[in-house]
Amino acid sequence: MNHLLSLIPPQVFGVMALVGTYCFILAYEKQNYIQRLLQKGIETEGIVVELRPHPDRPTQGQAPVVDFSFPNGSHRHYSVTYASPSPYKVGQKVRIWYRFNKSNREATLADEVPGTLPKTLFIWGCVLCLFSYPVIVIRMLGLF
Repeated sequence: MNHLLSLIPPQVFGVMALVGTYCFILAYEKQNYIQRLLQKGIETEGIVVELRPHPDRPTQGQAPVVDFSFPNGSHRHYSVTYASPSPYKVGQKVRIWYRFNKSNREATLADEVPGTLPKTLFIWGCVLCLFSYPVIVIRMLGLF
């Protein structure tokens, strides 16, 4: 085993550790994105203008499309939280939170969920870090 690890350049493990750590950071960011937007965003009222079926699995449910206004114009939010049956109806007024920066427009409904991306990033972070950090520590201690 030690012989195989010595064939791999140390920079490979450094990059794996860096990417794994970054995956952990992104997983945390994506997991808490909606909650942070609910706390720090501006609350307004929007109107459900459409219920979209899931693009890959139409039987999985529908997600609302919400139009809302803000001081400089209007925006259309496409939710990615699909539910069957949908708790929304076309024409329904809903509360929506938004935060617009120069290059980024964020909006969320109160019941949106972050999806599977945080979990996927967390798993990749675990795999990359569990393979890289032990090798880095062993090489730093001079054990091989």
